Amino acid sequence: MRELRQGTAFTFVAGFVDAAGDPATGLDIDHGAVLLSKNGGTLTAKSDTTDNAAADGANGDYLITCNATDADTLGHLRVRITKTGALPYVEDFLVLSTYEWDRKYTDLGRALGGVIAYGLADSATATGIVLDGVDPFEDGSLVGSTVFAYGSDQGYWQQREVAGNTGPSLVVDLWTETPSGDITVIVFGNSPVSTVNPPIVSLTTSALTALVAGVFARAFGSDYGNRTFDELIKIMASESAGKNSGMGGTTNTFRSLGDTKNVIVATTDGSGNRTAVTLTP
Repeated sequence: MRELRQGTAFTFVAGFVDAAGDPATGLDIDHGAVLLSKNGGTLTAKSDTTDNAAADGANGDYLITCNATDADTLGHLRVRITKTGALPYVEDFLVLSTYEWDRKYTDLGRALGGVIAYGLADSATATGIVLDGVDPFEDGSLVGSTVFAYGSDQGYWQQREVAGNTGPSLVVDLWTETPSGDITVIVFGNSPVSTVNPPIVSLTTSALTALVAGVFARAFGSDYGNRTFDELIKIMASESAGKNSGMGGTTNTFRSLGDTKNVIVATTDGSGNRTAVTLTP
């Protein structure tokens, strides 16, 4: 059974034969003849109004086009086409959530290990966040998972452990600042108990870029000079692999890997102990 991505247009080739088993050629497959049944519902004409011509007339094959509305419902999708001069054509599909389809069939799947939900959140409060999805998780199923939230108004990521959930509404400890604007959210943890599938729409390229940028922009505490992860990486790289000078004197200098600037300038006493450090990552 072919699997489809929810809310995404698709095409397929329908092969028709006549009562003798020979290819049925020259058929006019108008859009009203293509009937769909979603999860056992009533057969109705497809939403896509394209009339379909032969893909390979000699073999009785016809290319059928369907739009996003035709694949908007999770679960079983049956297509039935009846035309005079040919036996009825029936094909079954399985519509997957965007999350499940992307995990199986796109490069994004490589980055989704441990990801329970991802995309844009519906809203956030001082101690919670609401996932934007029509398929809620069972109550309490996300306890212990970790949620990352990026509010476009704040411009940085915040991380909290999920203390509880009622469907897609998560309870967390108090945010540093309540996420607002466009809120990108990622939930990491073990596979949850969901009524059907994880609910969140696909993570966009911009959201992935924001996630990476948010990690590198994360500032550590005052014990580390409130430096960001990006800055600390540059400082460590300079000391371990950059050019250095003055090691026999009282001013020790470590250069950037590209030898374009001084990243670390340390003042030392007669015993070589650092007494002052200037950092320019």
